[in-house]
Amino acid sequence: MQIREVRVRYVKSDVPLRAGVQYQTAQQVFNAFRGLYLEPVVVFRVILLNTKNRMVHYEDVSRGTLANVAVHPRDVFWSAVHHRASAIICLHNHPSGAPTPSAEAHACTARLHT
Repeated sequence: MQIREVRVRYVKSDVPLRAGVQYQTAQQVFNAFRGLYLEPVVVFRVILLNTKNRMVHYEDVSRGTLANVAVHPRDVFWSAVHHRASAIICLHNHPSGAPTPSAEAHACTARLHT
């Protein structure tokens, strides 16, 4: 077995990733979690917030392939209930670089809304 290439990249975040950080805009969330784009596969992450929109916890709910990820609502909401979050922010990356949402992304959003 040969390892062809190993690379580690660190991305500096302008917004600290610690409990208690308050996110007021989508841009702040993007800046804080922009390192997600370095992932080689699709990662579905959930940010758990308290009643003042301060981060309680974040975690990767699911990891997929280059093109898709399987996300079940019970996994997303179990984490929210377990950490007693009052709100959640869901995000995922696009390793392919295509920013347009896929049909699967729309279906996942619909499942989480119902």
